[in-house]
Amino acid sequence: MSKGTVQLLFFKIFILCHMLNAYSANPLMKRKSLPVPPAELFTFFRNFGYLDPAPGDSEALYSENAIVDAIKSMQKFGGLEQTGELNDETLNLLITPRCGRSDISPNAARNKRFVIGGLGWRKQNVTYFIANWSPKIGTEEKIASDLRKAFDVWSHYSYLKFTRVYKQEEGDIIISFGARYHGDNYPFDGPGYILAHAFYPYEDPSYGGDVHFDNDENWVEGAQTLHEGVDFLSVAIHELGHSLGLAHSYDPEAVMFPYYRGGTSGHSLQYDDILGLYELYVKNPITSNTDSNASDLDQTTYIHKSDKTTESPSSIPSTTTTRYASRRKNKVRTTKMPVVEASTTEIIITTTDKPMLTFEGDYETIEKHKERFTVTPSLVNDFTQDSQTLEESPPDICLGKFDAVSVIRNEIFFFKGSYVWRLSSTLKLMEGYPIPWKEVFPGFPDYIKTIDAIYERDNDSAIVFFTGNMFWVHDGDQLIENSPQPFSRYGIPSNVVKIDAVMIWAKNNKTYLFSQDQFWRYDENKAKLDYGYPMTMDRWYGIPSNLDATLTLINGKTYFFKNNKYWLFNNHWVRPEKTYPRRASKAWFNC
Repeated sequence: MSKGTVQLLFFKIFILCHMLNAYSANPLMKRKSLPVPPAELFTFFRNFGYLDPAPGDSEALYSENAIVDAIKSMQKFGGLEQTGELNDETLNLLITPRCGRSDISPNAARNKRFVIGGLGWRKQNVTYFIANWSPKIGTEEKIASDLRKAFDVWSHYSYLKFTRVYKQEEGDIIISFGARYHGDNYPFDGPGYILAHAFYPYEDPSYGGDVHFDNDENWVEGAQTLHEGVDFLSVAIHELGHSLGLAHSYDPEAVMFPYYRGGTSGHSLQYDDILGLYELYVKNPITSNTDSNASDLDQTTYIHKSDKTTESPSSIPSTTTTRYASRRKNKVRTTKMPVVEASTTEIIITTTDKPMLTFEGDYETIEKHKERFTVTPSLVNDFTQDSQTLEESPPDICLGKFDAVSVIRNEIFFFKGSYVWRLSSTLKLMEGYPIPWKEVFPGFPDYIKTIDAIYERDNDSAIVFFTGNMFWVHDGDQLIENSPQPFSRYGIPSNVVKIDAVMIWAKNNKTYLFSQDQFWRYDENKAKLDYGYPMTMDRWYGIPSNLDATLTLINGKTYFFKNNKYWLFNNHWVRPEKTYPRRASKAWFNC
């Protein structure tokens, strides 16, 4: 039995002994309350993003609900039933070889089926440099061949071109092998468990996009089982997914599943992986061969959850020198602190001659939607009459205080007065805007001048407008569903004067309606309010009452607006991000 196997076995026995002591003689599945897990579990939970990082020896500060949620998150990313109990299958995850990247990053953007960890590369030609290699795998030529195969897996769906370079300063992605402390403050743990880790593009001034493999692992080409060794190509493909901006997936079939499965199961992309690439690179095609401005709205650094440690480089078997924390001049990097104000320079997205990937169920733009439908003459007449009574000039958007904000058909709409501002996914104001919002959404009667709140329903893509104590349902061409109807149909009490804001929260895909100092949670599938509502706004820690608007972007990020301020809300930790609120007009309209 190898030393690594003995260590893994000892660790599992150690954890099980802790759990048996904690449960006394009671069977695991019959417990009535959650005993405090051993300290090793808290370290695991913090390292992989399941619990909020806390000072050492402060485990008692975590609530039982937080611990149960952490166990469920661990089970979710392990492909297990989410029981919230530390059963044997769950404990096995503690000793299952896996990627060292955190499963849950506070700023990672989750869509329904995939996770975006950071920005993708803003250039088509991405270079990589092989700093060293492990003799366990073979020669430099063998390593280079395997890495070419790994890059080819991703290039087909990302439209990126990967080129090997032979000068370190020319590499966008630096690939190296290291052991234990290897220079990046995220030390490896010896044979077994953590196999490798990687950084998102632009994540760190020195390491953005880089991939580090644990040289202590038993790397074996084509290994089918852990008894044979660890298949290098499978791990390389997974880590390069992080280098392109993808976070971990909880789909066990996906390449980006965090736990090692062995064999050739991780050699081809699955639906979940492809959707992530589609979001990063196909919806936002790149035409430049050099880095564009990578300073997007609310761009932050995504860091590993493992504890910081003093650098202590170790020697690594190789035939080339090893780089430790060198800065590459050709890289565009962000700072390690969030940018307080958004950049005034946005990434310019242009069309490309390359065929675009299509996926069943993708949202249409409003123009595409209208091409498939015909507006009735009566509605056209209504629209014409309405437009004649609208304001002659739009209100000053730079003063903030938006009436409503929402993502509709994959684009961002800001409503103020009788006008609407329409932004692309890169926050560019679209040509011809602002315009009267009734030109975009015809059919409203003349007496409706402004709206209070708006959202696009998740189950049928219908657009719901709230005005006063009524709501209107629109399909992008005309009003439907016997609009208007009283919002008491949502279950909202009749004494509520108006809805201030509405959103579908990405954390649970439930609809939230806000009015003054209270809010309701609505289940679209059951068509009724959830039990126990309304609740008071103090449940949204750090968010004020009497909101103007809320917004959930397609990447899952949540924003709250009031006056000329906005808050980016951390969906995982359920609180605003640091450095917020910020000036809304500056960030969204550069004024």
